[in-house]
Amino acid sequence: MLSQKAIETLAVLPTILTTKDVAAFYSVHVMTVYRLIYHQQLSAYKDEAGEWNILREDLIKYAKKRSNL
Repeated sequence: MLSQKAIETLAVLPTILTTKDVAAFYSVHVMTVYRLIYHQQLSAYKDEAGEWNILREDLIKYAKKRSNL
């Protein structure tokens, strides 16, 4: 289960995050985020510039799923 602090931190993130934002949030390399997207563990979409974006709600879903392991 996510801690209250984690929930509060996630709630103040921007609505749309870049792969760099997610990598910074989890303190991982950006390639780790790309792998999560590639393996469909984290939902993302490409914008018109071809960059991957992650919705805050999808990151929250991912965080909740991971916290139950």
